[in-house]
Amino acid sequence: MLSRHTFCRSALVMLALGLPAPASAASILGSQRLSIDFTNLEQAGMKASFSPAGKLHIDRRGLGWEGDANEIVEGWIQTCPLAVGLSWRPATSVRIEAALRPTSEGASGAAAPQNGARLYVRYSPDRQHWSTWQALRPGPNPQGKSPSARGSHFHGDIQVPEREREAYLQLLGAYAERDVPWKSDEEAAAAWIVEHDPEFFARQLPFIGYVEFLLEVSFRGGARVQSFATDVTFGLSGLHVPPRDADVAAERAGPWRFETEQANVDPSGEAALKRVIPLAKCKEISINTQSGWWLKILRDGSARGGYGSSAGDDFDMPAASYDFAQVHRTLGALEYGVGQDASVAFWHERLRTAYGLSTKSHPALVALFEHARQVTKDFAGTRLRELWDQRPPLRNSADAE
Repeated sequence: MLSRHTFCRSALVMLALGLPAPASAASILGSQRLSIDFTNLEQAGMKASFSPAGKLHIDRRGLGWEGDANEIVEGWIQTCPLAVGLSWRPATSVRIEAALRPTSEGASGAAAPQNGARLYVRYSPDRQHWSTWQALRPGPNPQGKSPSARGSHFHGDIQVPEREREAYLQLLGAYAERDVPWKSDEEAAAAWIVEHDPEFFARQLPFIGYVEFLLEVSFRGGARVQSFATDVTFGLSGLHVPPRDADVAAERAGPWRFETEQANVDPSGEAALKRVIPLAKCKEISINTQSGWWLKILRDGSARGGYGSSAGDDFDMPAASYDFAQVHRTLGALEYGVGQDASVAFWHERLRTAYGLSTKSHPALVALFEHARQVTKDFAGTRLRELWDQRPPLRNSADAE
């Protein structure tokens, strides 16, 4: 994983600076794993987003939709960023092995949607600026172990070109000439670079601090995706200058963690999942329940909703049906990560993805669905009423009088 060229180049940088011999020059090998259980609404909502949210939903069988086995919905799954490397030294190349595991068959007898699945990866040095999506090769890694379970398997390598690293290495050398606690601390060096040139990582992507995955899947009616898992392995040069103060290097064995301040604008990843998009930036609020119901409320107060994704099992509501500011304020105050009855997503106006925040049934959520049923004519004498009676959106949803 660690090329001889990369190792020698790091050594030359240190020798050019007149730095002392490192305490250790051995290679550092490591790996990080991302695993998503799509039968667990809370876990899946924290680690991934998916689309179309109006058709796909998560239940105890996994991620999918109710429909005829001969019907297909084209959708995608995007994971949260996964940090790789070490907190003081990021990776420049990684090897990826991944698997998308379906159920043995769908509820309607359909084959699971393993055929046609495509997996892409991108990387970022600071969780704000990203490379383009790169396709991974389908099938198990021929140099790895044979997979023990069925499903869609993928593998591949990504590596940063040396030319992309030239400017960064020069700045890294300049940082090491300074009177700093640890000359080999690339996290501190990256912060110093951004302090003097805030747009540096907008122009250069010189290392792999984070990776993110995008799956495109053909979902057959009734079939489910149960899980996605990937192992990302990396090799780093162990060449380094010991820290002047041992406390600086204490507890630094974790993965890369540097983020630019702008990274907090993008509502992706675990840290941002704990907050709600501000009202001024929020274009939509969507709710998906464990029982299969969904509701999307837009800024103008209009809404769409329904059950599952079958034609005719949905409804539309005109503008001003809801007070968007009030809905945002009420749902923004809910406690998240405490249940799996529903998933609430706040959509940023400049982004095409959103992450669901899982929560338990709450009167505020119940009231939103109740309001839709009471004012929407589509409920009267239709299958929606039957579906509501058989499987209401949330616990404590009373029948209309």
